[in-house]
Amino acid sequence: MSDFPAAENASPDEICQILDKLKVLLDNLPVQLVEESIERSAFAFLVFYEPDRELLEDLGCEVSVLNVALERLFGAHARSTGDGIVPIKERGPPVRELHTVLADLWNKPQHQTNNVLKKWIIDIASGAEKTFRLNQVPVSTQFTTHSNLVINPYGIVDSSWSSRVPQTSMLRVCDGGG
Repeated sequence: MSDFPAAENASPDEICQILDKLKVLLDNLPVQLVEESIERSAFAFLVFYEPDRELLEDLGCEVSVLNVALERLFGAHARSTGDGIVPIKERGPPVRELHTVLADLWNKPQHQTNNVLKKWIIDIASGAEKTFRLNQVPVSTQFTTHSNLVINPYGIVDSSWSSRVPQTSMLRVCDGGG
């Protein structure tokens, strides 16, 4: 299991690395999980995610709107009970959109100091790792730098492949200053 930093102490580079790892984890969730269709997935709202306009007007911040949506998805008290790590219980395209939505918000400079967003990124990455552990699937430890991560043809994160694949195939989440 990764030892992620506390949200309030996480640097932008650390969050970028966690987002990179989250992408790989969500893209490769254990096959033991049910792969839900978009119509049946609890994560379906993320597929073409747009913040609820009324809620955005009330709360004034995209991260606050996403926070409400994620609390509805995972449970408002889920992160404060038990070990506080909520595993992912299904796999498929809607689940993978968690990364897209979080990364899109993170790449907006005004959100890169938002500890609520950082906490969700860290918590969801921790939950994805827990999902691997619960299903007895090893999690790769080769997630050291987001600039070298590549998924080799076997679906394994492997920085050695970076010299053998086109630059466009490399995993990069953060735009510029992240």
